[in-house]
Amino acid sequence: MPDSNIRVGVETPKNSRVKFKFQKHGGNFIVDRVLPPGLRFPFNFGFVPGTQAADGDPTDVILILDEVLFPGCVVDCSLLGVVEATQREKGIRYRDDRILARSTKDSGAPNTLNDLPADYALNVGRLFEAYQAAEGNEFKSVAAQRTR
Repeated sequence: MPDSNIRVGVETPKNSRVKFKFQKHGGNFIVDRVLPPGLRFPFNFGFVPGTQAADGDPTDVILILDEVLFPGCVVDCSLLGVVEATQREKGIRYRDDRILARSTKDSGAPNTLNDLPADYALNVGRLFEAYQAAEGNEFKSVAAQRTR
């Protein structure tokens, strides 16, 4: 099995309505959008530095950690799985998967997808569906795949 450890840069803290986005050129974090009232990120949301997903941004990561982190911090993580998804924005459909990861420093974190609630991946999809719909986009989660 290939190395299942990655380094994750945090963009958006857990419990935030503000979605931050890292700007590759300049290295700044900008306010990308504010989620509609009632929606908050129930997890720290980040990216894998040095990667590029189908949308042109770095690969997205959902960091499963009880603590609230801050934009710009870096966390060593191990992979749990992937929420496979598609997104349609401005009439263009593309893959927009979300990696599920845990901090390697958190001894209480789940070790596998089976350690998460059965509907965790489904609820992740629902969050992204709701906030993308508010922007006039479409997000559809396809499945959650285990990495170990």
